Amino acid sequence: MLTPIVAAGVLVLLLRDRLLGSPLRGLWLVPPVVLGTAVAIRLQADGVDRAAVNRTLAVAVLASSIAFAWLNRAQSSRLVRVGTWLTAAGAACNALATLIYGYMPVLASSARWLGADLTAGDHPNPQYVAAHGAQVPALVLGDVLPVPVLDSVVSLGDLLLVPGCTILLASVLASVFLPRSAVPASESREEVTT
Repeated sequence: MLTPIVAAGVLVLLLRDRLLGSPLRGLWLVPPVVLGTAVAIRLQADGVDRAAVNRTLAVAVLASSIAFAWLNRAQSSRLVRVGTWLTAAGAACNALATLIYGYMPVLASSARWLGADLTAGDHPNPQYVAAHGAQVPALVLGDVLPVPVLDSVVSLGDLLLVPGCTILLASVLASVFLPRSAVPASESREEVTT
């Protein structure tokens, strides 16, 4: 949890002028998704159809990802625009996988490589289903890459989310702690065209 914050801080120190673009729009989309996740976990604990709950949440995440990317399409900072697209694409990839399977697919062989006793079709928890290597959508969008340091299996979506969210966090930190007026004109990378 601390690693993305430290990485964002380093980005602020190294690329502060590139992080100061127009304000991020659509941050109001985050709390409903977080609240929806908490509600989904509660509903699943109460015995509601897990796949239906997961798919409903995935639709909300997908819609929020598209809206967030759309709202920030004119972001003046190229770096923040890249962070926006990485974050939206990562969340969308994970949401699509959940829409297809009703659960986030995790490659059983990758989980076994980390020591889990899973076979295809197992549900290690209410949000996940074990998939086998012949399922192409699971191979492309699911959790397939074992990361021993994290003792976890990650997806393409996760790999996009980490740098994207780090850039966006750095942008927010830069705008809070180093407003545009605090950046000397000589350090600004904006070019004036005449």
